[in-house]
Amino acid sequence: MHSRKAGSTRWPRFPGWCAMAWLGVMLIITPSLASGGWCPFCPPSQPTLAEYLSTSDAAVLVQWRASQGNAEQQTATTDLAIVDVLKGDAENWKKGTTIVLPYTRDGQPGDLFLLMGTLEQKGDLATASWSVVQEINETLYGYIRRAPGIERGSAERLTFYLPYLEAADPEIANDAFAEFSRASYVDVSSLKPRFHREKLREWVRSEQVLAVRKGLYAMMLGLCGEPEDAAWLKHEILRPVKPEETRLGIDGMMAGYVLLTGRQGLEEICQAKLDDLQTPPSEVYATVNLLRFLWEERPLPLTDDELRSQMRKLLKRNDLSEVAVVDLARWKDWSIWPKLRDQWGRGPFASFSGKQKLVQFAKAMLKDATWGDAESRQDVARFLEGHRLDQPGTLPLPAPENTTPR
Repeated sequence: MHSRKAGSTRWPRFPGWCAMAWLGVMLIITPSLASGGWCPFCPPSQPTLAEYLSTSDAAVLVQWRASQGNAEQQTATTDLAIVDVLKGDAENWKKGTTIVLPYTRDGQPGDLFLLMGTLEQKGDLATASWSVVQEINETLYGYIRRAPGIERGSAERLTFYLPYLEAADPEIANDAFAEFSRASYVDVSSLKPRFHREKLREWVRSEQVLAVRKGLYAMMLGLCGEPEDAAWLKHEILRPVKPEETRLGIDGMMAGYVLLTGRQGLEEICQAKLDDLQTPPSEVYATVNLLRFLWEERPLPLTDDELRSQMRKLLKRNDLSEVAVVDLARWKDWSIWPKLRDQWGRGPFASFSGKQKLVQFAKAMLKDATWGDAESRQDVARFLEGHRLDQPGTLPLPAPENTTPR
């Protein structure tokens, strides 16, 4: 019998993000929500079960036998009997062998746990440090055992996880959603023929489904839905919103609606959300996220200037002009430079942060070797020379060439 030490004792669960917490996250990461290959309409997720497994040297299914000792005196132990080996050398983890954890873990005889951890080889003895000790049931264990490894193709992996979205077992449902939330739009959209429209419609409308999941489901519905789905989404998107109301998933609903209705749907949303200066900031940010999605993923035949023109509308809002400047620099909308230059020191560009964005925009222009004639470039260079920012901490704007749309 080998004695094996343990690390942390809980398997992190995927949280139900509260409204204000998610808004805070959205405001922090909003410049790049639609980049990096992750779902732009999903909350950040912790590692999936497959990812935990991929970083573990060993994973074994065990049954609880007994706990002994005094935890206060650090003499407590828990005996667990190996039932099955999920990962690792079966010679090190023979069925029936007892694993001893150096602390008390409550349980009843026969309770199942999954252990995952790393190995240290000390001579002929393999010693494990268990970083995950999670109570588990047979259904969840079967799901983990069947799941394809992360080395498999994304489409194959998502095909496996698709039927488990909103599964009855919350651990399984959380993990399947996390897999989708970490996938790219291209990978998710490739599964369109496998989507179950009726289920997606039910989930988007259900009050029992977590709001943070509805953005993904609505976007998926936009890929396979029908006119009646577009009508419902439009009603939900355009319904009156209280100033303090934050609607999780509304950006995904916007995306689903535009995927179903095209250019007309985009114009309807932008007119309602961006032309009205009284629109709550959370709704404006959701619309910005929609525009970023359309720019990055190019799911529709919209021109660059159609998307730029909608983003320019934010320049009329004192509270969001800086956001627009950053995005328009990424999108190489150099046509707005004369207007921006004249705004130096006025309105939203009177603050150091506002001035900083104008300087960053000008620098981004000069980084674009294809822009402007010699006189125009000299004019921008003179602007930068005459508008130095002495305050430290200027954050460089990502080079436009690093964000070329697909």
